[in-house]
Amino acid sequence: MSTKHLSRIAFALFLFATSSWSQGRKPYVDDENGYSIKAPIGFSRVPIRGGENWILAKFLSDKAYRHTFTREGRRQEFVHRPTLRVITFPHDRKEIDVKKEKKKVGSSEIDVTRITISNPYKNYEDYLKRHFQGGGWHISKVEEIRVRGIKATWTEAEIRALTDLPRDLVAIVYHLIDRDLVVEIDILPEWRAKLGKRFLNSLRSIRTFEARNESKDDEKSDVDIDPLGKLSPEERSKRRAVLFAERVKKRRMKEIKRAKSDKPKGWRVLERKNFIVLTHVGDKYTRHILNQSRYVRKWLDKRFAKLGDGQVFPSLIRIFRGQEEARAYLSGSGDSFFYETGEVVCAGQGSSILGDFSRTSGGLLRQYLTEKNPALWRALPTWLRGGLGTYVQSAFPSKAKGLVFLPPRGEFREAIQMIAAGNFPTIRQLMQSEWRMVEEEKGKNLQARQRTAANLFVRFLLEKGKKGKTKGLLQKWMNMSLKVLAKKDGDFWDKIKAEREARKIPTPMTEAEEEKAFRERKAKAREWDKYYADEKEKLLEEAFNETFATWTKNDWKKIEKKFRFWIKTGGR
Repeated sequence: MSTKHLSRIAFALFLFATSSWSQGRKPYVDDENGYSIKAPIGFSRVPIRGGENWILAKFLSDKAYRHTFTREGRRQEFVHRPTLRVITFPHDRKEIDVKKEKKKVGSSEIDVTRITISNPYKNYEDYLKRHFQGGGWHISKVEEIRVRGIKATWTEAEIRALTDLPRDLVAIVYHLIDRDLVVEIDILPEWRAKLGKRFLNSLRSIRTFEARNESKDDEKSDVDIDPLGKLSPEERSKRRAVLFAERVKKRRMKEIKRAKSDKPKGWRVLERKNFIVLTHVGDKYTRHILNQSRYVRKWLDKRFAKLGDGQVFPSLIRIFRGQEEARAYLSGSGDSFFYETGEVVCAGQGSSILGDFSRTSGGLLRQYLTEKNPALWRALPTWLRGGLGTYVQSAFPSKAKGLVFLPPRGEFREAIQMIAAGNFPTIRQLMQSEWRMVEEEKGKNLQARQRTAANLFVRFLLEKGKKGKTKGLLQKWMNMSLKVLAKKDGDFWDKIKAEREARKIPTPMTEAEEEKAFRERKAKAREWDKYYADEKEKLLEEAFNETFATWTKNDWKKIEKKFRFWIKTGGR
């Protein structure tokens, strides 16, 4: 057979292969958003986070590609999986919507001002600009093209500076009547030449059709400004707890329903009393995480069930097939709002099961205390929030004991050294400090010393402080914080209401006006951060004085002595 005939056969095989790819690959169809797309072969769909308003779909490569580089004479390596995203930018953008309405709470009806806040991106370039605010990227190519008669823009961006993992973003922006629809590939530059032709088929495979017009208004983050008026602090706190519980329940049930329906191939759903588990790993690993979750919830119920008036709803636990898949899920458009979804994310195979136990326990703790009272978790002093979080995250399941809290041997050694050196903080110093900034003292980090002391003190109270004046001390502090918060509640919400109602609904702005508004928002955020820090220090002082009103100097001396002896014996 001649060379000419062989080349013709090779070319025919190439056409057949590419044709088979485009025809044989089953497209992903999104009826709700009116499009379909064929992801590259070897890509798996990743679920979308609750509250995500811009990214419609993500597909992650099953195969990882390596990037090697040299730093300080040492060869290092990163692993990256190409990701395909479908992103939408509706043309009818609205930033703030203010509605006054009636809301029924129990047998009474109250006036509510509902402010729906969103921060829409104008287009793909604006999305990149805000998504990579830290810099290190630039648009390297923009070209107007047509794909099957649709006007489109070919856009390439390079991420090079301020990162050890350089990447290329290659996208086609489809300019439709009601929106821009973007298909974007995130890829390592050294692999682009080899994989680019394969990915080009996916970038051009988008098809659009009429979407199912389902309202997404309740997907956006919203704030209820409810003038609860002249109610007493206790009545106002209980009323707001009811409102918060209603909103959380509605959002949780909606998110659970959405998560169960958005179930890519290979995922399973397990429904238990207090948990909805979506898993992409095997039965054994899933069972370990579920057992851990049960033990942690039982532990929390035993110690904090009587704290606050709120209701704790079922948790949503996602177990991913490795860290890359979990990272792809968690990376959003920058405004994903899922604080109230009660979601805990684990990265199963390829990560440490102790790490997943820690993430599960920490997530369940934050959800539990937040739903008991929405302001409590943030209002806790740093020593208590950090120490309690560290303690719960050290939990390990045990059939005999339920939970075993692994002892921090390194922190015990560090504390013994600090006691010997005379720079270990006293309990009063620890409780009355808020660690606003990292302080340096004789070349040693004071904040790190406080963190070690806080972790050990909370462990001491939970394991050894079960009688005398230390019995239930953490719960007593939390309840006292709730009382102080209730007193401040009226003034604080009046200030919020005045701020929000004075805000004007923005009209379309020029780029210069938007930049000015952005700087003003950042300045306002800094002002609020300072106000919050000042108010938290006042709350800390008041809660401390109320909690220890009956303590004498001798009481403080006794607990200090017991605490330090416990440290020197290694927590025994």
